[in-house]
Amino acid sequence: MDLDKRSLVTGITGQDGAYLAELLLPKGYEVWGIIRRSSSFSTGRIDHLYHPPQAEGAHLRLVYGDLADASSINQILMKVQPTEIYNLGAQSHVKVSFDVPEHTCDTGATGETHSVRDFVEAASGYVGLDWHDYVEIDPRYFRPAEVEYLKGDPDKAKRQLGWEPKVSFDELVRMMVDSDMQELEKG
Repeated sequence: MDLDKRSLVTGITGQDGAYLAELLLPKGYEVWGIIRRSSSFSTGRIDHLYHPPQAEGAHLRLVYGDLADASSINQILMKVQPTEIYNLGAQSHVKVSFDVPEHTCDTGATGETHSVRDFVEAASGYVGLDWHDYVEIDPRYFRPAEVEYLKGDPDKAKRQLGWEPKVSFDELVRMMVDSDMQELEKG
């Protein structure tokens, strides 16, 4: 294992984190994923990648951590000593994000703005459904009035890393729908 290729991924059990692990592992990376302590584990997206640490060829390792706890993060950084860090961890429950806003962070940096409605329209259109037949809008989950416009700025990533998005919004929606459809087919 190349020690110059050790990545630390927050949000590894989410869709983006799992895709990133799938990308990095075949490239020879040792991938460490931070998972939160919870009464229920949600590792379905990475189960096919994970092998016990003592198993030969195990290059994905999971470590418990709390992104809101600096001491926890410091201990993980000292243990893992990553050469790259990917921060994909974020609050995933809308109601909790309003109830406890300090636990919610913005990780988007595509330079594009799309609403949830845009996403639902694109996803349902991709599978030939009318979203109005399946989605009920509940105003209790609208963003607070003081947040009118949010947009990630990818300029720093472009300037310092040479990063450019390779997937359009519509392509990303199709990839996500295809992934979910594959999971449904598995049962």
